[in-house]
Amino acid sequence: MVAGLIERQGRFLVACRPPGTHLAGHWEFPGGKLEAGESPEQCLARELMEELALPVTVGTVFMNVFHAYPEFDLLMLVYRASDGGAEPQPLHATELRWLTPDEMGGLRFPPADDPIVERLRTGSI
Repeated sequence: MVAGLIERQGRFLVACRPPGTHLAGHWEFPGGKLEAGESPEQCLARELMEELALPVTVGTVFMNVFHAYPEFDLLMLVYRASDGGAEPQPLHATELRWLTPDEMGGLRFPPADDPIVERLRTGSI
């Protein structure tokens, strides 16, 4: 799995998971699953285009997250990404928001995203 940390003026892009998906209604940093033969960077660029119609330049790894869900184990690479000012579209999300780390504290994130939120909130950017 990969996720993108996209920032604009101290706010980060988060998406609400749609009904019928694992952890529906939770907010997350957009990203997705790797397909055969693609690098994590290629995957993130593809997923953000498919899910948000958002072309990005993938930057450096922000952090790696491991979480053991009851159904599966997840290893997620979280990359910084730049969108060049393009406007994302919620093609596979019920809503998108640009939030400061403090504003994220009031939302429900998947357990695997909690360490990302915590790192942002403690200023370890």
